[in-house]
Amino acid sequence: MWNEQFAGQPPAGGLKLQACVECGAEALVGPGECKSFKEKFMKCLYDNHFENALCRNESKEYLECRMERKLMLQEPLEKLGFGDLIGGKSEAKK
Repeated sequence: MWNEQFAGQPPAGGLKLQACVECGAEALVGPGECKSFKEKFMKCLYDNHFENALCRNESKEYLECRMERKLMLQEPLEKLGFGDLIGGKSEAKK
């Protein structure tokens, strides 16, 4: 196992922590920048027994925050499944 064999030794190329913007690595770049949006989304999920269809607006807002701050790749909202929410509210009732 790696831990037993190489304990305490960095990989041959050295240890490099790079933000994987493509992967949405918020923990490595700008932690907490979208925390309020994330908390609002998580509260919505909890309040609605994790019925994610009821929290699409909160999800959209959270992803928009992350894209605006370059914490993930910019994607069209339509591609992310939010085309019906652009300029309006979700049809799902809370």
